Amino acid sequence: MHMQNDRQQEIPLEQLDLDLQNPRFGLLAAEDQNEALRILYESADLKELWRSIAQVGFERFEPLIAIPGASEGRFIVIEGNRRLAACKTLINPSELGRSAMRALPELGPSQRASIDTLPVVVVRDRAEADAFIGFKHVNGPATWSSIAKARFGVRLLEAEISAVSRKEKMQDLSDKLGDGPSVLLRTFVGYKVYQQAIAEGIADAPVEGDKPIEFSHLYTMLNHPPTRSFLGFSPGPLSADDVRDNPVPPDAVPRLKELWDWLFGEKSVIARQGTDRPRLQKVIATENGLAALRETKDLDYAYKAAGLDAGDWKQRLSAALHNSRLLDEGVFEVVEHLEKGEIEDARKQIEKARRYLFSALQKLDVGADIE
Repeated sequence: MHMQNDRQQEIPLEQLDLDLQNPRFGLLAAEDQNEALRILYESADLKELWRSIAQVGFERFEPLIAIPGASEGRFIVIEGNRRLAACKTLINPSELGRSAMRALPELGPSQRASIDTLPVVVVRDRAEADAFIGFKHVNGPATWSSIAKARFGVRLLEAEISAVSRKEKMQDLSDKLGDGPSVLLRTFVGYKVYQQAIAEGIADAPVEGDKPIEFSHLYTMLNHPPTRSFLGFSPGPLSADDVRDNPVPPDAVPRLKELWDWLFGEKSVIARQGTDRPRLQKVIATENGLAALRETKDLDYAYKAAGLDAGDWKQRLSAALHNSRLLDEGVFEVVEHLEKGEIEDARKQIEKARRYLFSALQKLDVGADIE
């Protein structure tokens, strides 16, 4: 997908500014253009672009996308900041320090001339370029982090468009970004919870170079009704109205801190991503499990204290049915390879399993009669 380039023009490099709202920066707000350059140098691997420009010049097949800046004759590049930063640092690397200057390749005359001006499509505002940005960075090859995607989506959702409901905007975003409305919804709400945690001093604002949080832990937990209840959300499924500032009510902020510590703190209980997060959800859903986790900070102990729930039991029933079928289907394949004593042991184990299953069946009947 490419934007129409009938408005493409060559603009002098010195008239182009980096976008200080670019999601590539995450939540970190650069104070000025020099700081933005340093951030991109440290996080965006400009050296690869330096080498390319030094070898063949600036490749012009994909123009930058910009909007008019606050000053006459200046433009803010909202798509192509990495390429713009590479060009600017090649011309004036003094802000990056001596080590970076030593790594700069030398430019030949034609390569230097290729970055005097850059190909740019100037659009009216950010909204005009949103479809392009969404395709490339949310589902395309130059992907952002999940936090940056969420920030981008929230900005689109909160854009003022009269006579369009939030529900309609969510569906439109789903069509544009290629994710289901429910997935987008919990990532957007998760982003708002993340912002609130930073504002409340629960979470640290991200710093370039630091390992980012596993944002999926947070927004996946929000898909769990007991977790939402724990955080003070209203009953029922998430809705577009939950994508708001400070979605966790004041009286639930202490519980947000608890959840944050369990997910991301120095003594996080999430050691195995695939299993520990579902176990934490179960613990939060039960009074006994929650009390045990608060007392011991031990997820294994709290999980046992939470006890067996209906979901666990149904999973065991499904596994028993599956394994019983496999045992039945495989008898004739293995019986000739078993010794007489092994066959007798197998008979005893199957008979024992039968008794357990029959006992479970009787208990089900008794339970149904009680109700």
